[in-house]
Amino acid sequence: MHAFALPRPFALAAIALCAPLLSAQQLTVDYPDSVLNAPQGQYPVYTPPAGGTVRGQILCPPSFAGLPTTPRQVTRVGVQIAGQELYAEFVVRAGSSTQPSLTPTWATNLPDQRVQLDLSNTVLQGGLNGTTAVNQWVEFPLANPFQWTPGESIVVDITARSAVAGVYCRTAIGTGVGRCLNTAYTGQATGSVITSGGIKIRIVFDDQGWVRSGVGCADSTSTVVGLVYAGNLSVGQPITLGLTSGTPLPYFLMGGISNSQWLGIALPLDLGLFERRAARSTARRKCSSVPSPRRRACKRACRTRPSSSARSPTGRVCS
Repeated sequence: MHAFALPRPFALAAIALCAPLLSAQQLTVDYPDSVLNAPQGQYPVYTPPAGGTVRGQILCPPSFAGLPTTPRQVTRVGVQIAGQELYAEFVVRAGSSTQPSLTPTWATNLPDQRVQLDLSNTVLQGGLNGTTAVNQWVEFPLANPFQWTPGESIVVDITARSAVAGVYCRTAIGTGVGRCLNTAYTGQATGSVITSGGIKIRIVFDDQGWVRSGVGCADSTSTVVGLVYAGNLSVGQPITLGLTSGTPLPYFLMGGISNSQWLGIALPLDLGLFERRAARSTARRKCSSVPSPRRRACKRACRTRPSSSARSPTGRVCS
C-alpha cells in the first residue's frame, strides 16, 4: 500500500474513491407529531419547585403509524426544549422494549438501563427568540445506539433537576401521550403511570448497522467529507466504501471498534493536528541540509514558523 500525504482538511476515509455512492438513509420520527407547541412547563423537563429530582419515561408504541417498516438502528432521541437553563442533573436513557405500554417499573419499560447521555451541570440549549423562550427540537446523540425491530416500542427516559429551584426550561405536551413519572425521585425502582400529559419525543433512525459519529471537515470545494457505503451491511457480506467529497484526492481508512476512543486517544479527534506535525517534520528535513554550525539556528526558525513562507537565517525555505 502506498503512503499518501494527507491534505487539509481531511477525514477518516477510504482510499482513492471517485464514484459517488448512496449514503446511509436517516429517518426522523416525532411522536405523536412534529408541531412546535407554545412552551409548557411539564415533567420531566420541568422540575419540582422545591428543588427535587424528577424521573419520567415516555413510550412510543409499536402501533404508531410513523415508525419504519423494516429493522433500523436508533442513533439519537430528542424532545422539544424552550429556553436555556442550567440543570444540576439531566440524564438521558433510551432503548427498545417489548412492552406495548408503560408499567410502573422503569426497568420493565426499558430493560437497557445504561446512561445514553449525561448533561448534568450543563445549560440545556433550548430555543430562544431574543429573550423569549420558544420550543425547538433538541436531539441527544446516544452513546449506545440500539437496534429496533418493527413490533417493538421505543422508550425515552429522562432524570432531571434544575440547578435553581423553580428555574427550568419548558417543553411540549403531546396529545394522548402517557408517561411513567416520579416527581420525588431518589433512586426508586418505580413511578406512577399516567395516561396523559406525556411530552413529545423525537427518534432518529439510521440504516441498520451504520452509525454516524462525529462531523467531517469541509474539503477545498466546501463539501463536507463523510464516509458512505454501498452493499449489504450484514456479517460476512462485502461492502464498498466511498466518500462525499468534491476533491479527487487519495485518502486512506483507519479502523477501530469504539466511537469514544482510538488507540487510547479520545474521539472525535482533530486530524489537522497530523498536518501540523507533518509540516514541522518537513521543516526539520530541509534544515538538515543546512551546513553546521548554522543548522541549529535554522531548526529554531523552522519550529516557530513551519509554513511555506518561513525562512531560516540562511535564507532557505523551511517547508
